[in-house]
Amino acid sequence: MEWFEKRVNLLRSLFADLDYGYVLRNSSLKQIRDLCFEKVCNAVVNHPECVARTTKGIEEWVKAERNSTLFHPSATEDVVMTDVKGDFSHRDTVRRLSKFLTTVSLYESHLLEPYVRATVSYYTAETRLLAPKLAATKYFTHCDTRLKEEEDRVRDTLHESSLADVLHATESALLSEEVLKSLAKQATAQLITQRDVNALGRLYHLHERVNKLIILEAAFRVEVQNTIQKIVTDTANDDNMIPILLQEKAFLDKALVEAFHERPFTNTTVGAADNNETENGRPFAHATRTAFERGFAARKRKPAEMIAKYIDTAMRKGQREESEDDFWKELDAVLGLYRFTPDKDVFRTFYERALARRLLMAKSASDDFEKEVIRRLKEGYDPEFGKGEEKFKDLALSKDLMEEYKHQLARSHSGIKSENLTMSAMVLQYSSWPFKKWKGKVHLPTDMQNSIVGFETFYKKKHQRHVLDWNHSLGSAVLTARFNDGEGNGTEIKELSVSLLQAVVVLLFNEEDEWTFSSIQERTGIETKDLQSTLQSLACGKIRVLTKKPLGKDVAETDSFVFNFKFKSPKRKIHIPGIQQREIIEEQKETERVIDQDRTAFIDAAIVRIMKGAKKLHHEELKARTIDALKAHFIPSVTDIKRQIEKLVEKDYLERDEKDKGVFHYVS
Repeated sequence: MEWFEKRVNLLRSLFADLDYGYVLRNSSLKQIRDLCFEKVCNAVVNHPECVARTTKGIEEWVKAERNSTLFHPSATEDVVMTDVKGDFSHRDTVRRLSKFLTTVSLYESHLLEPYVRATVSYYTAETRLLAPKLAATKYFTHCDTRLKEEEDRVRDTLHESSLADVLHATESALLSEEVLKSLAKQATAQLITQRDVNALGRLYHLHERVNKLIILEAAFRVEVQNTIQKIVTDTANDDNMIPILLQEKAFLDKALVEAFHERPFTNTTVGAADNNETENGRPFAHATRTAFERGFAARKRKPAEMIAKYIDTAMRKGQREESEDDFWKELDAVLGLYRFTPDKDVFRTFYERALARRLLMAKSASDDFEKEVIRRLKEGYDPEFGKGEEKFKDLALSKDLMEEYKHQLARSHSGIKSENLTMSAMVLQYSSWPFKKWKGKVHLPTDMQNSIVGFETFYKKKHQRHVLDWNHSLGSAVLTARFNDGEGNGTEIKELSVSLLQAVVVLLFNEEDEWTFSSIQERTGIETKDLQSTLQSLACGKIRVLTKKPLGKDVAETDSFVFNFKFKSPKRKIHIPGIQQREIIEEQKETERVIDQDRTAFIDAAIVRIMKGAKKLHHEELKARTIDALKAHFIPSVTDIKRQIEKLVEKDYLERDEKDKGVFHYVS
């Protein structure tokens, strides 16, 4: 080409006067340079044999370059990997050819079009070979490498305008819709398992290049849903459900920002309105939320329950060595999980019962933290969490009431200071606390009973119409006990923190060193099951202040018990817990019973309210409206709705249409 350019320039210089004088004055004539290029193109460049050789040369050159890098199709069935460096010796020739063909306006037909055809053919063949054999992540890594190679090759050899055409041809062949659908799920699953945010970002970029993000988003949603469902349904690992979910959510939030370039939905109550943003704006964030919601639905109720229990544990521990900001960051992350569960009523019930026990047993690390959590729940999640505020009002009123009682008692008994009066009572409203009237029995020691009678007399003078129900199962006591090992090592004094029922049993051993089960029951009046668990906690647990005869883990009605004078502990103050497993099981059953009872009432109320307004509805419409009315609290099952409709018909709240039994009328 350089030789030809020199000859053309020589002719132009020899005939300069003719070229710049006569030819310019005659517009129908061509200048010498244009005429030379036209003749050469007609005689040589456009000659069929020359065109064929040029096309073949381009195809062979680019194939040789592509075959010399990384993966390439081979004659065998196996995938070949080679470390051979690319041979770039012909690139200068291609660059000069590209420049010449551009000059004569034949670049697209003689170079670009054959190059693009060769690209499609080559990568289509390579895709057929590699896509079924390579692991999905390796295939996409290979695609990323190939695209970078093609971009480098085009920039180095072809006209800059060719880049879009060549890359489009490469992308279409390597990243066809069929290939993406078959490999996206596998690649996404592997990268999520490996926590590889950078690789997810590259995967996102590849799908974005071919405008197929919808395929990646669908694969991402399915994999996240499967992951969440697996965590939630792992019944053997329920205690670790929430920590694992928090780790998963933290990783996904990071992936949304760094790999998919989207904001995750907020975990806090501040800015919660952005959760209503349309799916078109943040498809991967919506996919994450949908995946969590569907994953949680795989095991109804349990995720909501475990979130409440996780917060219970956190509120008992407090921030400890954490900063306050870190403490709230963790709680906000947990509340972020709460958004995904449809069982808002389950969370509310378990949370309020746990809160009640923390407050009554003084197990909460901070009342201020408790109030702040309730505020956040009420303002950002569920307005019905306002009941928690009533608990604090009850406790404050009880504290003032006890102070008044103790001062009055001290005045009536000269020489007794109010701070030395050890009896304390909490007066609580049934409407604010999740506890039923206690149906158990216990005969309190005389001094305890006298203290209760004295407080009742004081209280009734102030509130004549109020009735006090004592719940001794929630009571507690601190006992001073003396232990002597009988070997002359002296007496050890310990403070035992026990439940009221435990205290009643232990105090019997001031009278006798040994008691039978039946004699203990006769003196205390405690019911058999309650007495068995109480004695089991005192004689069979880790802290054994009683010794059971015969030895064993369970308590029988034929057993007898002896005070364990040889009990030793390095601690002076000792807490003796109850039998947790039985308490947990009973508490679980009671909570679930309350949830079922409340749900029945909610469904009834919703149906009556809907029918009162509509007067007449088909059962399908009534069912749909009922679900819509209750979805903020829970998603009622169709079976439950049908059952309650039938009961309301029996109670004459509704009646069936005489002509169409699928239509109901409201009975005023």
